[in-house]
Amino acid sequence: IGWLVAVFNRLADRLDTLRLLLTRLEQGGDLDSTLQTLSDTLPRLMPVDWIGVLVVGIDGRIHLERAYSDGEPDPIGQQSFDADHTLLQECLKTRQPLHIADVRQMSGMRETYVFLRRLDELGRRDAIFLPVGGYSSREGVVVFASRFPNTYTTEHLQLLRNLGVLVGVSLARTLQLIESQRLATIGQFASGIVHEVRNPLATIALALEHLTGVEGLPSGSARRVDLATAEVSRLERLLDEILLYAKPIGLQRRPEDVPALLREVVANEPGAGNRCVLTLEPCPEVLVDRDRFRQVMVNLLRNALQASPPDGVIRITCTPGGRWVEIAIQNGGDPVPARELERLFEPFYTTKPQGTGLGLPIVHRLVSAHGGSIHLASSAETGTTATVRLPIPAAGSQEE
Repeated sequence: IGWLVAVFNRLADRLDTLRLLLTRLEQGGDLDSTLQTLSDTLPRLMPVDWIGVLVVGIDGRIHLERAYSDGEPDPIGQQSFDADHTLLQECLKTRQPLHIADVRQMSGMRETYVFLRRLDELGRRDAIFLPVGGYSSREGVVVFASRFPNTYTTEHLQLLRNLGVLVGVSLARTLQLIESQRLATIGQFASGIVHEVRNPLATIALALEHLTGVEGLPSGSARRVDLATAEVSRLERLLDEILLYAKPIGLQRRPEDVPALLREVVANEPGAGNRCVLTLEPCPEVLVDRDRFRQVMVNLLRNALQASPPDGVIRITCTPGGRWVEIAIQNGGDPVPARELERLFEPFYTTKPQGTGLGLPIVHRLVSAHGGSIHLASSAETGTTATVRLPIPAAGSQEE
């Protein structure tokens, strides 16, 4: 009877710990409070003395955001690691918890296992990687570690697998908040920089305009003035794009005929008319900001024209489907490598010599602001296709 009472009490304690953990995770909070909750409660359920959160950055690297050791913040600081050929990358790819039974032994198997070697330096010998986040937020990995090798059992892995959804949702929400705060800070900083740069740039433009009108300017100097003028124009376009990407987007949405807008965009784009094949089915009207939508389509069309051969054909389709109108712009150019394709929506990432790296991120923001989505696909057979999906408004909706 005494043994049964002891077992019952331990079970009741574990259930109470689980209830507390679930309640606190559901309440959410910032990254520190979430990690503090895990550090306080998980050791009662499994042997864990170090917890860290690593996040995939827009640069493609994996960054250690925060860590807790023995229930206290670990002063390890933020660190970055290449994702290629690492167990962190494997965990994110499979979306399944990954158990490293002996960190020290595993860390020596590949040069790319830099994070495992850092974990070994911290004195941790057993670890479980738990993927969090997903397509709607930043992706990351939560690492649970112990000082002793071969500590975690199948039951511990199953426990984390069962808790994984809730832990993932809580931390994904936290990571999204961190990213939003970062973007807001970057936006404020970028707006300030743009305004500071524009004034002297305008002065330079006026000076170059004056030099352009000077008679008898040596040919070498005239070429330099023309080059400087072109560079000033490029900088002005870059500043406009930075400001557009950084500031909040305001939309004036009205019901619009998407196929008619696409015909208009193609007709007004120099050199596009004789290279584009349009297959536009009748579609329900969609609530869009006319100017913003044109900006999205012009950007995608120009990208397609630049990526395809001079005599290449651009295929544009528009089809209704369920609750969406789907627009696809396909070029016949060389395929984009998968590693580059998944980074094309990152700010300032570009494969063009004169590109700013903001065109597609701005397109992504504008499409998202309309409640839609954009997807890129590329293959040797079809080239690259940009597919935009816009929601069809419910009956009676006229504007927003």
